[in-house]
Amino acid sequence: MPSERSNGTDAVRHVKLEIDRLKVEQSKVLKDSIHVGMTLDEARKFYERRHQITKLIEELALLEKAQ
Repeated sequence: MPSERSNGTDAVRHVKLEIDRLKVEQSKVLKDSIHVGMTLDEARKFYERRHQITKLIEELALLEKAQ
């Protein structure tokens, strides 16, 4: 059982770190876009990251619920 809990804790930590990394990237893109705008490709990547963050938050909720 301790191994399962450890794996769950590691998974939660990994998902939280990925969410944080994506949020930092999103924040940088938003700041940059205020000054120079956003290309269509940058906008597409922005919305893809937003979708990924949403999915990771859902995964995180499930992982935390399972602990």
